[in-house]
Amino acid sequence: MVISPSRTHPKETVQVLLKSAIRCFAKKGFDGTSIREIAAQAGKPISLIGYHFGDKEGLYLKCFQYFFEIFPQTPLDPIHTDMVSIHENPHLAAQALRAVVRAVVQDLFADDGDPLKEDFIGLFMQEMRSPRPSLHALYANRISERVRVAKGCIASLQPHLPDTEVSFIGQGIFGQCLIQRLASGMNALIWQPLPSSETPNVLADRIVDFALKGLGYQDGG
Repeated sequence: MVISPSRTHPKETVQVLLKSAIRCFAKKGFDGTSIREIAAQAGKPISLIGYHFGDKEGLYLKCFQYFFEIFPQTPLDPIHTDMVSIHENPHLAAQALRAVVRAVVQDLFADDGDPLKEDFIGLFMQEMRSPRPSLHALYANRISERVRVAKGCIASLQPHLPDTEVSFIGQGIFGQCLIQRLASGMNALIWQPLPSSETPNVLADRIVDFALKGLGYQDGG
């Protein structure tokens, strides 16, 4: 009697399929990747994908859930998520904005060079232009607290800005974090001289200092 590998080692089988799927989706995108290709890359029967994930959409969603589980976010100190205090205290708002950007940058650069993370970043870059509807709730859950805090900080520092402008500035700040991670090669090619290699916190502080100056904030002022 032949025993299915999914029955003997289901967790390991699922992980192999997910890692293979992330690699394939990163190279060809959702539409360009077939279930057959993923199974072949994993060295597993194609039937196991249906057994564990249902269909390609279910597998795609699970790829993101799996990645977010094994690469959790840097937590924020509760003092930096107290929106009432942030609204009332611009200095706390500046500190909280710095904490948020540091957390974002740390997450982007954590495990730099890990093959799975590099594959996922390639996949995420494809998602940035047109996120699949099945992932909308997952993204919102992943990033909502940081967006909420960042918007609250910006509004505290510039209370007369309309919500659309607050969102635009927030997008710019988060975009700076992403461009530093995703376009390092192009930055090195076209921007000279470059600053010396920095820790994620130093890089985050550069981004925040630039943003705070634009928002008219002066420490102690």
